[in-house]
Amino acid sequence: MPVLRARVDDPEVPYGGFMEAINPASGEHGEMLRKLFRKLDERGWARIMLGLTEEDVQRVVRAALVIVGGETGVVLALDDAHHADARTLGLLEYLADSAARVLLVLGHDPLNGSPRLAALLAKTRNPDATERLARIFELPPDRAGYRLTRREATVLEGVAQGLTDDTIADRLAISPRTVHRRLRHVSRKLGTETEDREVVVELAKSAGLLPGED
Repeated sequence: MPVLRARVDDPEVPYGGFMEAINPASGEHGEMLRKLFRKLDERGWARIMLGLTEEDVQRVVRAALVIVGGETGVVLALDDAHHADARTLGLLEYLADSAARVLLVLGHDPLNGSPRLAALLAKTRNPDATERLARIFELPPDRAGYRLTRREATVLEGVAQGLTDDTIADRLAISPRTVHRRLRHVSRKLGTETEDREVVVELAKSAGLLPGED
């Protein structure tokens, strides 16, 4: 079953997590999505997504997920869902209510989530899905905590190259604040709260996320 992963790391960007998860240029399922969005590059996708009505976006995303999932369905894993903006929550509600074979996996902080997110989780929670999810997301124990999103990996590579937050932000067309937030996510996945960039880079090398010294 295909798995699309993303993180809602900027609540000020509508649909940000979804654009990362199903962007035609990202992930191993990119070729399938390019057939549907062949004329869109990453920035074009973002512009068009933000120019559509909520109903249009919901239909487009559902269609994309149906194509990716095929007969087996698809898993959409969205981390930090407590940061989700109103449009993203509306899209999640639409997917939960639709007949599409989409298994939603939402990572969230229950202390910071909105009542709307809590209502969605209560409505869609499925205790019987635990074993199924364990099989889908099974990883070697020593690597389980190191799964980075595409954006986190790109930020980490930039930091390892000695680039500043501003330079990385310019290259990725995001804000320096978002760069800092993504690096903090990497740090936490490596088991630390440090903001020392050199320490994070060394830990990433030890974890095999970056090449070591020759």
